[in-house]
Amino acid sequence: MSRFISFIVISLFILPLSLLAADKGTEFNGTWNINKDKSNLPAEQMYMNKIKIDINNDSLHTTRTYYNNWEEYPFDESVKIGGPEVKHYIYDMPRTAKAYWANDNFLTIESTTTFYGDNGEFNFINTETWSIDDDNDLAISFKNNSPRGDSTGTWYYQKSQ
Repeated sequence: MSRFISFIVISLFILPLSLLAADKGTEFNGTWNINKDKSNLPAEQMYMNKIKIDINNDSLHTTRTYYNNWEEYPFDESVKIGGPEVKHYIYDMPRTAKAYWANDNFLTIESTTTFYGDNGEFNFINTETWSIDDDNDLAISFKNNSPRGDSTGTWYYQKSQ
């Protein structure tokens, strides 16, 4: 009888924790559009103007849409949060990516995309940290590194769905 009571007591503690873990990151789910008023957008450079996010348990699926002032370039990406690095191609460019929780409120995505140009091959290394700010906007802080230089900043996105 004492084993049964111990099982019930332990279950009462574990069940709520497992339900919280299953919902982790769902506040990021939805379609987010760039908040041009809060974001310092680059002049005449491509930027991510929209992102659709679906987090389900440890799976992260995104559709990122980049814009270069006249045309949009969407691409899909799926990674396991806390899983191994994923390799795939974006418009014939190899890309590796991984995602992990930096803590309970910040999701970090690290990626390397290889570009091929007139001067040969170069890697664009990107680290993003996602959070929800006080205005309920998605804040994506980034650090980029490439042979063309380094850049940092934060872009803000408003939820549309």
